[in-house]
This record gives sequence, C-alpha cells and structure tokens, in this order.
Amino acid sequence: MTREQNVVEIRTKLSNLRSDVLTSLHRFLSIDRADKTKKRDALLTYQRTATAYFNSAETFVGDSELLGARDS
Repeated sequence: MTREQNVVEIRTKLSNLRSDVLTSLHRFLSIDRADKTKKRDALLTYQRTATAYFNSAETFVGDSELLGARDS
C-alpha cells in the first residue's frame, strides 16, 4: 500500500468515527434530562466515541509524519 493510499484509508476511518461522534452527540442531546440513567449512558457513549475519534486523529498525525506522507 502506498503512503497516499494509507492516508486515504485513515481519512475514511476518521470520517466514519466523526460520524459516530455526531450521532452519539445528537442522541445525548435528544434524551430528556429527567431520565438520568439514559442521559448518563448517552453521555458516556458520546465520551467514548469522541475519545476514539481524537485518539485516531492524533495517531494519524503521528503516523503520517513517520511515513513521510507530509513530504509528498
């Protein structure tokens, strides 16, 4: 796999993770705050998906530097 293909693959993964973050955020915002258990669970899901997204983005930056993709 070329550097460019690897970057495209990672960008696709990041796009999917970002979509997951937005979906979980919309779910969290749509739950009635009176239902504390569902609200908490939705918040934890949002936190988990956001963490996965940002960790993947950070890894992407580091990996692209190591792969030299930035040079091309």
